[in-house]
Amino acid sequence: MSIRHAQDSQGNFQPPDTVLGEWTLSNGSGQAITGLEINALVGNVIFDGNLTDPAIDVLTVEYTPESGFGRNFTPDPTSGPAPASAAYGDLFSAPDLWGSLTLSWAPEARFTDGSRFQFLADTDRTIPVPGTLLLLLIGSFGLMLHQRVGGR
Repeated sequence: MSIRHAQDSQGNFQPPDTVLGEWTLSNGSGQAITGLEINALVGNVIFDGNLTDPAIDVLTVEYTPESGFGRNFTPDPTSGPAPASAAYGDLFSAPDLWGSLTLSWAPEARFTDGSRFQFLADTDRTIPVPGTLLLLLIGSFGLMLHQRVGGR
């Protein structure tokens, strides 16, 4: 089994006429696969789904600040056996950022050996907390030093 992610999708449609967020799954395991979980957090990546109001089928404006609108899992119908279900899991930041994507195939349409499947999913890079915390501490120390020296 191999997974290839084309690139960080960085906002879905930029630059124009470019497919961003394309994922390719290839099964070379010698066995049919009925389920697969992609844990993106291991690579400091999160899935950025968009939120649609099912009552009116319209994209809502609610999203995590700095992530912008995402893109939900979108299978390529021309590329092999599409999963029967796809679900984001491991909520990273409410309401739209997720750490994993679980795909499940129906028994009669399994992801067989030698098959290839492509889909689109928006992803964002995460900022590791220790690095962020270190930057905040350095900034706070610099501010305290500046106030102490400037106050004399």
